[in-house]
Amino acid sequence: ENPLKLHQISVEILDVNDNAPRFPKKQFPLEISEISTPGKRFLLESAHDPDIGTNSLQTYELLPNDYFILDVQMRSGKAKLPVLVLQSSLDREAESSHMLTLIAKDGGVPVRSGT
Repeated sequence: ENPLKLHQISVEILDVNDNAPRFPKKQFPLEISEISTPGKRFLLESAHDPDIGTNSLQTYELLPNDYFILDVQMRSGKAKLPVLVLQSSLDREAESSHMLTLIAKDGGVPVRSGT
């Protein structure tokens, strides 16, 4: 008899929430005409999070402002695309630019985020 027996072992490596979502650029300019009507939509750049599962990118948040809201679109299964939606008419003479803050959040504990 052969006293040596070989057994295969499969090891699964679990993801930990060690990455925060990141945008490709710190700022991205968007030029919008003041004749744009409320409801007009503008696709924004997506964030990337190398983590997987619930530790990956889960949602976006736009800090409150008087002119825009955020709509998050689902594409190709799990891809989330942030879309800026104009809510109120713009007036360049009254206000020539707006600084908005978009936050990408993952689902880890604690939640990690990037702006």
